[in-house]
Amino acid sequence: MGKAFVSVFDSEMKILGFKRSNSIYHKELSDKILGMLSYKEYGNGHELTIQFDLIPFCKGYKFIRFMDGSFFLSDIIKDFDPLVVDKREKSDAFHRLLDICKDSVFPLFSLVTDYKSYLEYYKTVSGYEEVIANKTYPYPYIYSKMIPIANVLLALREYNQVLLVLEASVKISEIAVDSQSKSFKIDPKYTPAYPGYLERIKQYNQMKSLIALSDTPAIESIIKKNERLSQESYYQVFGYE
Repeated sequence: MGKAFVSVFDSEMKILGFKRSNSIYHKELSDKILGMLSYKEYGNGHELTIQFDLIPFCKGYKFIRFMDGSFFLSDIIKDFDPLVVDKREKSDAFHRLLDICKDSVFPLFSLVTDYKSYLEYYKTVSGYEEVIANKTYPYPYIYSKMIPIANVLLALREYNQVLLVLEASVKISEIAVDSQSKSFKIDPKYTPAYPGYLERIKQYNQMKSLIALSDTPAIESIIKKNERLSQESYYQVFGYE
């Protein structure tokens, strides 16, 4: 499957300036945003789609697994389902996916090049603002949508939004603890989600204090630390050149 993907996508991705590591294409879209693209298969290779990432360096992302937390074509194309293909048809399927990417994904690599444009993009695919406004926290799906945006909002100095997102993260963790406690019939303190819940409370309280004190140097230090973590981790995994 990987060879078929590369044979179809390689030329177009290299025209866009992307480098390839195995079956993952990656590129620094700017000094703020990293772009990545690969494929995802399901059902023993009989269902196929494209996964991609737009990663703000300020997110503080550590590259432990390739393409962890990616977006999929279904995130940006309404009612898109993975292509159902016979393995003998995989080349044709990748050609179809390439045509779709030219219209839907490739333009994002030009449009999303800084934290502000990333935030605008993220609003359209995550719906996190609606979640905050309605104070509805379906776990665990929305948890993955809320956490990544807090550091982007911080880098944009959107402090009120930062606190709302971190507060929502605490609430989501609280729901997780309660759910696990009831399911496992154990004290909340012994649930797998409890350490994360305490960490979210700590993060919220620390950030609330820094913002209340207008401690700009400390906030700037957090932003720079997050950027450095993402960049250094990216270089360690993919190399400098």
